[in-house]
Amino acid sequence: MNGWPRATLAALGSLVLSLYFLQYWTLPKYAAIPQNSISFEVFWSAVTHLVDPGWEDAICFSLPAVCFVAVVALEIRRREFTRLLALCFCSGRTTWGLVFLSAAIIARCYFAVGEANWAGDGSAHLAFAYAAVECFAAGEIPIWTNLISLGSPYLQYYGFLYFYLVGLVDLAVDHLFTSVKITLGLAHIASALGMYLLVRITSRSRAAGFLGALSYALCFWHMQQVLIMGRFPLSLFYALLPWPLYFFERLRLPTRRVEAVCGGALSLGLLPLVHPGYGFWATLFFALYALLRLCETPRLRQRPILLSTGLLVGAAVLFGAFLTVPMWLERAGTGIAGGITLSGVPDPSWKRVFIWSNLRFPLLPLTVEEAPWYGGYLGLTPFALALIGAILPWRLPRRGRPLPYLAAGICFALTLLLVFGYRLPPLQALPFVTALNAGRYLLFTTFFMSFLAGLGGAALKRWRPANMRVQTLSLPILLLLGDLGPTTFQQPYQFAVHNSTNYPPELWEELRQKFDPRDLPAGQLAPFRLFTNLAQMHPFIATALLAYRSGLPTPQADHRLLMPTMHAFASPFERYLNYLLHLPDPQPLDQDPVALAGLQLLNINYQVNVDAEHAVVSLMSINTGPAIISARLEQRPPLAPDSTPDPSKHIAAYIDAMGVDIVHKRSDRLFITDLDQTRYLGTDPRLQVRGHRVWHQRAEVDLEVTAPCFARLAYTYAPQLEVRVNDRAITPYRTAAGFIVVPLEAGLNRIALQPRLSPLRQALLGLNILLLAAGAGALIWSRRKT
Repeated sequence: MNGWPRATLAALGSLVLSLYFLQYWTLPKYAAIPQNSISFEVFWSAVTHLVDPGWEDAICFSLPAVCFVAVVALEIRRREFTRLLALCFCSGRTTWGLVFLSAAIIARCYFAVGEANWAGDGSAHLAFAYAAVECFAAGEIPIWTNLISLGSPYLQYYGFLYFYLVGLVDLAVDHLFTSVKITLGLAHIASALGMYLLVRITSRSRAAGFLGALSYALCFWHMQQVLIMGRFPLSLFYALLPWPLYFFERLRLPTRRVEAVCGGALSLGLLPLVHPGYGFWATLFFALYALLRLCETPRLRQRPILLSTGLLVGAAVLFGAFLTVPMWLERAGTGIAGGITLSGVPDPSWKRVFIWSNLRFPLLPLTVEEAPWYGGYLGLTPFALALIGAILPWRLPRRGRPLPYLAAGICFALTLLLVFGYRLPPLQALPFVTALNAGRYLLFTTFFMSFLAGLGGAALKRWRPANMRVQTLSLPILLLLGDLGPTTFQQPYQFAVHNSTNYPPELWEELRQKFDPRDLPAGQLAPFRLFTNLAQMHPFIATALLAYRSGLPTPQADHRLLMPTMHAFASPFERYLNYLLHLPDPQPLDQDPVALAGLQLLNINYQVNVDAEHAVVSLMSINTGPAIISARLEQRPPLAPDSTPDPSKHIAAYIDAMGVDIVHKRSDRLFITDLDQTRYLGTDPRLQVRGHRVWHQRAEVDLEVTAPCFARLAYTYAPQLEVRVNDRAITPYRTAAGFIVVPLEAGLNRIALQPRLSPLRQALLGLNILLLAAGAGALIWSRRKT
């Protein structure tokens, strides 16, 4: 009975080979299968019509099952799997190797062939990643982007850390989708390693740590939320989430408390930089967990741990404040000025959460009301282990320092309340609750469920005799693999031939023939933009894909809640073009003066016209410029977002009232907010655009005018955007639609737009540098002292 169990090792090796063979040989054919089928019958009908599976597919899908059954049979007959686990858990090094290999095998679908899917939130996040990749390639750290939107404060109102990571990885990889796959896959692996350490330090059991890591890595909602729904930044959030609690538990040990404070503060402070909303809740859950754990601590040890925890939380809050504080204090003029609420999103049904599903099909049929994908299968096995972890310890004698069953159990119960009690009036009255929808709290349910599952394994071990403890955990591990392992049979990526927007490949070639961005000097962008009407296409998919495939800037591929130029002008104008193109007898857009004026105001040189069937009917070329001039400014309140069925009543009237002369690039009047009185210069200026150069984070426009006037630029107004005219910093006017207006003197005027961090952000960035330096100094001092 000594030595490694060769038969089980052979079966497991065959299982791994069959999984990779299935991943790269068979599953790519199933990329065309729609996700989120409501029953197996619907799923199988799609398979037979779109894939036409053969006997070789049946063999590929059967091989992993046969190998797994062989492992189970060997365990029943000779306890080989138990012996293998005992050998792996005998040392920290072998356990680390087991955790890493298991996580890498689980995360294999992250490295599948094909392009990352543009569906769901993936399109917006791919656009952000694309902007970061291009900016880092130009040698800049993005705080602004001219590539998407009309000039936008790049992710200053959203988490930026994941996209920066993609940009840095791409410096070595030089391929967007490969960089995304690498970051997603490595983050998933890292999440398992972090959970292992957390459970290991709290339970003092390598086997329990391995069980918790498996639960965390295999939980299907973890994969669905990140990879299938396209919420890529959350991969990094899942990876970072175990570390604050791990370092807090390190505080309870008498040695290396300085390292624990620094590590906990950094990991907790980084979470808001990944996603501020989830970061807020992570801090709340951390505080609750720490408070409950301190209540279990003997009074003589409470004071040093309490002081260390306070220092950890304080430093973390200050570090994350670089994003969260300006996001709140400087939100005026952005789409989040009135707050954020996601309570309109459907809640996850209990079937989605507790009945087996891999999102390709559910084990039990779903109704239409249960079909939305805002919830995902957690896994009955880890959920049962979590209940054991919350209940069984109360029946066991207390020996040694208390384990965190109570703290983790209460946090787990609170997450379930937030998911399934989301519509309770007391919770709906809390804005920080409704800032996320119910399904998003499943992230924390997954975390605390996996944590408790590991603790449940530790409780089961303590409940059994010492010579049977590893054997006690072999069954839960096998059940976990059998329950959630099949959910990793995923082909999450699409291929270049797949096109959910119906943009034909010929469109990209036609655009490249007209203007190839690769011909520009390094780091420069095209000095004009590309636009499209959506024709009921998904806005983020259509516009983000258009920007990426063409390489041309677009005013559309940005989150529409950020800057007023998007929701007050660009979006209503797109609906106006859609309205014109879907009239019973549509006229060409170049015969509509309002349409041409709007394209001029957005600096659009190419307009993709799409009909009601999503087919591209034409690519229109227009000669526009970055500016129009006028001698008259008039007061007008900011434009409100327009959602009326007939957009001509709103945006068309606004454009028409400006009196735009598209030939001479002039306007009768410009509408300005916060103007005390009408300003009329009484001049008749003429305009010549002498130069227009655009980079990722700045723009230069050379305008020659014959008389004093005002120039409206096709760039969004933002307080942090420095505007200089003839090397002199000025405070520009802001139009009712959120664009920049600058005064010009007769002659040649050189205008430069350069983004800056606001004084508040600069101060907080300096504070973060000081915090990092103080932490490094404290670590050096601590090491020298010991």
